[in-house]
Amino acid sequence: MTATQEHIRVRDIEHLKELCEDRSIDFCVALNGGVKSTKNISWDGRKFCVFNGISGTLDRYTPERLQECFIGEAIEAGAFYTDL
Repeated sequence: MTATQEHIRVRDIEHLKELCEDRSIDFCVALNGGVKSTKNISWDGRKFCVFNGISGTLDRYTPERLQECFIGEAIEAGAFYTDL
């Protein structure tokens, strides 16, 4: 992280919407052992578009579905963040 970046933990799905509004952002999921999983996420007003860095796949989720998947679990655990 550089001096101009701010480490931000995503609090909930609404906070994620605010962060991603009108842009895509790189997020990280902190995994066991200090490993990170990178996701690039954008919000189009209806669905989240998620590019998974490790697998190179692209998925689209409603807010409800995102909350139920691995990303929602990471947000609840305080393990989902971005560096702006």
